[in-house]
Amino acid sequence: DKIIDVYSIQLVRSIIGRGLYVLFLDWWYQRFPQENIYVICTEDLRDHPDETMSKISSYLGLPEFDFTNVTNKGMYNVGFHTGYDTVTSWEEIQEKSMEDADDKISNIGYEVELSEELEKDLKAFFKPYNKRLFQMTGVNCNW
Repeated sequence: DKIIDVYSIQLVRSIIGRGLYVLFLDWWYQRFPQENIYVICTEDLRDHPDETMSKISSYLGLPEFDFTNVTNKGMYNVGFHTGYDTVTSWEEIQEKSMEDADDKISNIGYEVELSEELEKDLKAFFKPYNKRLFQMTGVNCNW
């Protein structure tokens, strides 16, 4: 048994609850055929936006589209810029990433310091859920 020593239980609930993707997707997979669900890793959208957007468009049966003009501007709905009316430039994202220490969970503008022990415990906790997620979806994210 472990006690998570973080100043906010709501924060802990948010980190853990929002990270159990397989529990949410399990419901969808019970109701819809697997071929009707398309799963991507957000890291792919961040690191390979044009390619990822093209794959999504292809899956949806949309005509080919060059997303370069959109993706070159930066990212939407990150950090303190919620919604899709404000873009966070790649330069701002890079600058913020450089400022963040390795021991923080970051969403460009919002970060939580984690001890090495807590990070290790969280990774161990999530490991079986992520394994099940990757088996269920056939998609392996790099976490």
